[in-house]
Amino acid sequence: MTSTKKKALFINFESIDNAGKSTLISDIKREFCKYIPVYITNELTTDVGAILLQKLKDKSLDIYEKVLLFAADRQQRYSKDIRPKLNTRCLFLSDRWFYSAIAYRCAEDPSIKSYVEEVNKIFIKPNVTFYIDITAAESIKRGKIADKIYYTQSFLNKVRREYLNLISHYNFIMIDGQRQYELVKKDVFIKIENLLN
Repeated sequence: MTSTKKKALFINFESIDNAGKSTLISDIKREFCKYIPVYITNELTTDVGAILLQKLKDKSLDIYEKVLLFAADRQQRYSKDIRPKLNTRCLFLSDRWFYSAIAYRCAEDPSIKSYVEEVNKIFIKPNVTFYIDITAAESIKRGKIADKIYYTQSFLNKVRREYLNLISHYNFIMIDGQRQYELVKKDVFIKIENLLN
């Protein structure tokens, strides 16, 4: 994708849990839809995603099933939401992409990294990925307030380390998510404006 005048700008957001990605993406859409069509794509919103979500609640999946089902969910998001609009002028905001598969699955078992990468190599890379960085302790703190704690602090520490290892390899833009939300939002808004211009 070389020109946002004719083609979609695909922006992805990554983080450990409770970093504020969903709120940020909603605010970006609300602001930028004044100037350009904006679309959002989220994990676990497809037919496969519904099955996966239930199995995750039941804790009935092994790690390889997670890799494959998350990839199937991602493929449905791509084929139905993203691909039809890639050659139109629009802004695509993705709440996680295949990088989350690498970070979360390798936090579970680092030995399967090459397998996760192989399964996910079919997916296009976003034009830009923002990594919203918060500590595992901050994630747990925010999770308690919102009653959204899905992992232990120890596990989230591992996920964060995996993400930090991905930053230079995939050229993520790192955003300090420990700050007040309005500062994070202003930082990201300015960067998106620069990309669009």
